[in-house]
Amino acid sequence: MAAYGSRSRETSVALPLQHRGRKMPAAMLEPLHPVQIEGFKRMSPAQKLQMICDLYEAGIQLRVAGLRAAHPDWPPERLEFEARRSLLHAGT
Repeated sequence: MAAYGSRSRETSVALPLQHRGRKMPAAMLEPLHPVQIEGFKRMSPAQKLQMICDLYEAGIQLRVAGLRAAHPDWPPERLEFEARRSLLHAGT
C-alpha cells in the first residue's frame, strides 16, 4: 500500500490539463452529453443565468461550511465575507 501523499499508479489523480492557457482538472474538460446539450438549448438566457447564479451560491455555501469547520469561533457574517472574498477571483 502506498504511503499517504505518495502517488502510485493505482491511486493517481488526474493532473490538471491546459485549456486556453489555464490549468483545469481533467474532469472539467469532459464533453457534454447530447441530452445535456438539448437541455441547454431549450433553456432561455434567463434560465441559464439563474442556473449559473445558483451554482455560484452553492459554491459559496460549500466554502462557508469549510471555513466554519476550520474557524468555529467566527461569526456568520465573517464566514460569509471570507467565503465570498476567497472566491472573488476564482477561475481568473
